[in-house]
Amino acid sequence: MTSAVIRWGGVGIELECADTAVLSYIAGQHYCVIEVPGSDASFRLRVDTAAPATPAADFVDERRSFGDWTYRHEFDGEVHTLRSGAGHEAPHQLLTPDWRSWTLRVGSAGAGVIACRVIRELIREHVLSAGAQMCHGSGVLLNTNGAGLLFLGDSGAGKTTLATVLAARQRGWTVATDRVMVARSGAAGEWWMTGIPTTTRLGEGALRALIGEIIPERRSLARQAVDGGAIRDKWPFSNLEAASWLRVGFASASPIAALVVLGRAGPEAPLEITRISGDDAAAAITPHLLGDDRDSPTMWLRPDAGIPPAGPQGADLAGGLPCFRMSWSPARHFPVVEERLIDAMDQSLQLAT
Repeated sequence: MTSAVIRWGGVGIELECADTAVLSYIAGQHYCVIEVPGSDASFRLRVDTAAPATPAADFVDERRSFGDWTYRHEFDGEVHTLRSGAGHEAPHQLLTPDWRSWTLRVGSAGAGVIACRVIRELIREHVLSAGAQMCHGSGVLLNTNGAGLLFLGDSGAGKTTLATVLAARQRGWTVATDRVMVARSGAAGEWWMTGIPTTTRLGEGALRALIGEIIPERRSLARQAVDGGAIRDKWPFSNLEAASWLRVGFASASPIAALVVLGRAGPEAPLEITRISGDDAAAAITPHLLGDDRDSPTMWLRPDAGIPPAGPQGADLAGGLPCFRMSWSPARHFPVVEERLIDAMDQSLQLAT
């Protein structure tokens, strides 16, 4: 077995896998330039692509994981087994004696993707159980002024594009690209965001804004090679591929200096950035909080599966952070959006550029 350690948002996961291609895929998806010091939780995951399926044991319950996918929970008196049901890419079993040390038994074809999903869920459940709120958003840590910016918005609002381009052009780091967990941390109650480890999916326009005319073939990217034709309109970059192709590094977590709610501007509308507060800010934030997350509705990698506890609400974020509303068009407002946005942050937060 070859081993590695995944560290993400204060969580450490010791990883073992004999298949070096699978291990390389997993490591690339979780590559971080900046990591949170220390590790307040540790797990172990052994990926076994050669062992046969474990025999059926006594049924305990059925667990819903990602989307509508399910697992059958069985227990033989010593080891808990979560056996995949319908919807998964490949049949597999997750075995654990204590809910911290795990063995994934799966064929080589689906091992990397499924292992990454297990790692993601272990991280997600740990952070949410500590009181975080899942949001539909992205995040960036800027090098120019040290500000961590949290972007919230609907699908298509340009969250991933804005975070990635700002990280690249301001020599910063992407924190999250689609799902981000937000919570207060420490004695001072500072607001932090922790990203969900997932691929960064960018459209052709965003790629050309970042790297010009020479863009990679989709089939050359690790996730596209696994999924085949499943991802048609965007390029799915692992963290390592983003660092190589886009010159964008990742930070798994960051303090938040300001929150920006994104909306799409009309065909002729100008870029608008306005400060919001109070009830107005809470109303703008609330639709993007995923207390009822359809993609990941439960916490299922623990003894008592259930709904995540309630995290901070819109009023909490509105009262604790400088908030802005930005109406923009990714196709028309680069590069002016960078200067305008950073100026607005600096003026509001009185940060030195």
